[in-house]
Amino acid sequence: MTPAYIPVELRRQVRADAGRRCGYCRSPEVLTGIPLDIEHIIPEAAGGPTVRENLWLAYHRCNMYKGDRITAIDPPTLVAPLS
Repeated sequence: MTPAYIPVELRRQVRADAGRRCGYCRSPEVLTGIPLDIEHIIPEAAGGPTVRENLWLAYHRCNMYKGDRITAIDPPTLVAPLS
């Protein structure tokens, strides 16, 4: 599957929404010097659309750790999401 094209303006909006921080570890791009990628919260392979509300920034390593998962247990509260 070829990744969806993300227009330049949408990329700019996603970067601004995220405050130029990784959506998973919250580390700022400016301090690490590692470029952030735009990724789908609900993966394209699972039907996730390429729209602003489903996109955010992530370091490649953080995104690879997430993989195609879309639910998890919240460690601080040990609460599972409602499904």
